Amino acid sequence: MNLAAELLETTVKISLVLTAALIAVTLLRRRSAALRHWVLAAAIVCAAASPLVALALPPWQVPLQRVPLVRSVILPDASAVTMTAAGGPRSVAARGGGSAPKSIERIQAVALATWIGGAAIALAILIIGLARLAWITSRARPIDEGAWAHWARELSRQYGLRRPPLVLQSDRPALLVTWGSFRSVVIVPHAAQLWDDDRIRIVLGHELAHVKRGDWLVQIAAEIVRAVQWFNPLVRIACRRLRLESEQATDDLVLGLGIDPPEYARQLVDLARTFANQTRAWLPAPAIVRASSLERRVVAMLNTRSDRTPATRMARLISVTLLSV
Repeated sequence: MNLAAELLETTVKISLVLTAALIAVTLLRRRSAALRHWVLAAAIVCAAASPLVALALPPWQVPLQRVPLVRSVILPDASAVTMTAAGGPRSVAARGGGSAPKSIERIQAVALATWIGGAAIALAILIIGLARLAWITSRARPIDEGAWAHWARELSRQYGLRRPPLVLQSDRPALLVTWGSFRSVVIVPHAAQLWDDDRIRIVLGHELAHVKRGDWLVQIAAEIVRAVQWFNPLVRIACRRLRLESEQATDDLVLGLGIDPPEYARQLVDLARTFANQTRAWLPAPAIVRASSLERRVVAMLNTRSDRTPATRMARLISVTLLSV
């Protein structure tokens, strides 16, 4: 099997998994956002692992029974026979028989080159974003005292985190992100020192909820799949829905701290207004406010009948099992 056929087979498998996940998320629209996010995250992980599994497993071949060949003689058609000077028959060979395979090979080569070029550009953008995050982190100043340090310790205790994340203050006016796996980093804008305790608690509660849920690693996995499958619209739809469910599930965790939903919604809207006129470069990290999803999040957090329960272990096991079949 050549590379083009393997890419097509992998794309079909990924599309089937993501289609099943998107259908499941639609059916689970009355369940918690945490459960819907888990289903999508499991589908993304299965999609990312499918090429590796295909390489690790031996090819599956069906043994075929050997059937004796029957030799037959095909007489040339009268129109394909000419006469030689001596009067004997001479068959005329068909011309142009190898043009079709060569055309297919050229199409496959162009398709592969296009895919490799698009994937290289998308992966380069992701790597540049990670490098930008690392560069901003290296230039930011740590906040190890005051209200930020206090709430970082207190909320880490409430969430059951082993150690509080590193809170850094950057010079950028609209940068509020959390990233990292082994030691999470929360980067806040330069005006964050002027915020009151209520906003600090809400912002840190939201960012540390991402840490507790491990959303950054899931988003990076989704970005890698989207870069490799840049031509697949199902991947883009699944990644966009994954971010939405991630933010809504994080909101549910914040509300579980006892924060008043209208106050939480007001703080998010105020932050969105503050950041609206600021230029923000794309970064591979969750964002607390996105204009495209803020309205839906506010409606969900103000809905007292919304299911805010986290995904149970049994639900996680069932979703992973069904998607991996």
